[in-house]
Amino acid sequence: MGFFDRLLGTQTVSAPSPSAPGRDALAYWAPRLALVGDEERVAGRVEGLDVSIARDLLHLGTNAGTSERLLVKVRFPVRLDLGLHISRTGSSDPRAPFATGHGAFDGMFLAIADEAERGRALISGEVTERLLGGPETDIADAGLTVAVGLADAARLGEAVAYAVALSQTIERQRAATPAAAALRDFEAAWASGAEGRGVLLETAPLSAKVQLGRIASEVRAVRDGFGQFHFELRAAFPEPLGLELVLRPQNAGGDALRELDDPSGERAFDRYFAATARNASLGALFDMQTRSILVDLRNAGLQVRADDRAVTAWLGFRKDDLAAPLRHLWPLAAVADAVARQVGEPTQRR
Repeated sequence: MGFFDRLLGTQTVSAPSPSAPGRDALAYWAPRLALVGDEERVAGRVEGLDVSIARDLLHLGTNAGTSERLLVKVRFPVRLDLGLHISRTGSSDPRAPFATGHGAFDGMFLAIADEAERGRALISGEVTERLLGGPETDIADAGLTVAVGLADAARLGEAVAYAVALSQTIERQRAATPAAAALRDFEAAWASGAEGRGVLLETAPLSAKVQLGRIASEVRAVRDGFGQFHFELRAAFPEPLGLELVLRPQNAGGDALRELDDPSGERAFDRYFAATARNASLGALFDMQTRSILVDLRNAGLQVRADDRAVTAWLGFRKDDLAAPLRHLWPLAAVADAVARQVGEPTQRR
């Protein structure tokens, strides 16, 4: 029996209270879906997706009272980069809507994306059919929202099943969505540089993933605005360090962190970076070779940070070195691996 059969096919839904159907629906489904929160909002993981359900009171005007609905929100596993907006209502967005070619859908929904080609590729036949047959739905790059009026437990269960199924369909359709026009030169360069190196490329958003020894590494293009992007790199530790580690650029703002307790003599490193950690020698965590790599990355234009989960970096959009965002994954992973190895040595912990 699948998830949707379990959710909808075998439940005995109790009648809601006339005075609080939304609260009753939340109270009914929260324990069954392992969602936590209060009588106004609950959240958790459903079928591997981040899902929340919240009560929403609409004020109908003077002397008209209020109307209640429930909002089911699902966050996509990977944030899209289309500048997507799909809804049944009008929008003040200055971008022109695109047509999918599905007459019923185009007559009911307003669909907007930075590039119509990419929008049409994502909103495939299956997506449009689900939207036409479902409740009120808004879709954006980060995820989707389903609004359920007169929300008793039965309607809420149907809405959750629909929202999860639609999110899964959109996630599958990402593979058929081309890269943004501004990123296609990068896509070609990354494909050339990835050959034979175990790199997995995706296009929406443009990203490259590779397992470098123990370190899972990824570079991803992130949309800043219409036709504007930057790159984010991540090299994840095999397991959380448990050190409350913070490494950041010296000019990142906030309260100053203490300098390395075992300075390397590398003036550039001490000038560019600040670090702190609990019960660990920072000088040992970042040995001379690791510090040298970090300085090189900084000089290449990356803003590098680290915490207990990963070493991350921000890189601006530049077309003078298309392969750079992918190429920098290898030294970033080397930093993560070196730190993880130092943490694994008992003599380095104190």
